[in-house]
Parts: sequence; C-alpha cells; structure tokens
Amino acid sequence: MVRRFLRAYFDSDGYAGSQGVILSSTSRSLVGTTQLLLLNFGVLSRIREQTDGATTCTSRDGSAERFHDRIGFGLDRKTRALEAYLGNHRWFLEESWTDESLRSRRARATSTTSASPRVTATSRRAW
Repeated sequence: MVRRFLRAYFDSDGYAGSQGVILSSTSRSLVGTTQLLLLNFGVLSRIREQTDGATTCTSRDGSAERFHDRIGFGLDRKTRALEAYLGNHRWFLEESWTDESLRSRRARATSTTSASPRVTATSRRAW
C-alpha cells in the first residue's frame, strides 16, 4: 500500500532528471513524511527549501537506483528518464546512512528540550 502511494505521488509531483529522482511540493510536512516513507525502502533523500517556496526531496545515485527497483514510476516517460539517469551514472562513493531526516529531528528535539528544566545534559548527550 505504501509503495503504491509513493509511486502515485511521484507520478504526479515527482520527476527524474540529471539530479536523480526529485519530488517537489509546497507542503514541507508532506515532503518530510515522504522522506521517512522512502527510508522504509532503503531510499535516502535530501530535503531542500527552494526560493519559490517549494520544498524538494532528492534521491541520487544508489538511492535513485533503489527507488527504481523498489518503488518506481508508473508512467513510462518518467521510468525512461530515471533509467537514462541511472545508465549515465556510476557511483564510487558510499552513501552515508546517517540520514538527514534523523539529524534534523534530533536537532529539533535537542533545541526544544534544552529549554525544559527536566532535561539534563546527560540525557541530551544520549541523542
């Protein structure tokens, strides 16, 4: 069910191009949730705020390949564009599994809990 949702969502608001698989939306919350759903399929992604107010979620290299293998596009033209991207790239660097979404969530949790008198320095270091 999740795979079908992701495929349909990327068919409507995503594309494949020279930067990999990119999803664009004006909803930062939806893009963040999508990033977490992609992690369930081993697809790492990076979120960026654009100057026009849109938020993008980009998967490159090996993660774009995993997107192709595990989720894919339902539209032939987008599948062909992704296959063209994959055919023109070779990845020599290993992807870091220190995921951006986890780092940003930890940073937000630490900044909101630092104002709380119940949180000690020791418990924050555990993050």
